[in-house]
Amino acid sequence: MSALWKYVASSVVGRKHLSQKTASEDFSRAFWSEQSETLILVAADGAGYADYAALGAEKTTEFVEAYTVEQLELNPSLASYQDDFQKFLIEIAETTRLRLFKLAEELATDQSPELEKLATTLLLCICSPSWVGALQIGDGFILTLDGLGDMNP
Repeated sequence: MSALWKYVASSVVGRKHLSQKTASEDFSRAFWSEQSETLILVAADGAGYADYAALGAEKTTEFVEAYTVEQLELNPSLASYQDDFQKFLIEIAETTRLRLFKLAEELATDQSPELEKLATTLLLCICSPSWVGALQIGDGFILTLDGLGDMNP
């Protein structure tokens, strides 16, 4: 990863997880693309009610990173086109949903895959030389740290 960026991740096990003696369902990934000089940050928190929440969160972060990196490597100039970043974020979400649906099909014990068994939140931030794009699905939030040390949504 570039010397300009430092990746720090933190996950806190909630009271419900502690009382039920279950593991955290939080996953995060970071990737620096030298070719496009773009930082990709992705985090997901599995929905506690979902049968495969941890798997859903883990695979979501994996799928998002893989697709984003693949697209940036196929088209490095994508990182410099501000007008396309919203379309790109939507493509990432749609592609990830399709990959999760395929996983749900593989996990299904009958002929009706249930995507909600993999339910998770998703937070994605892509920082390119020309734009910063963020995507949020579910609860959670992305903060920025300003020059004064204050965090802002």
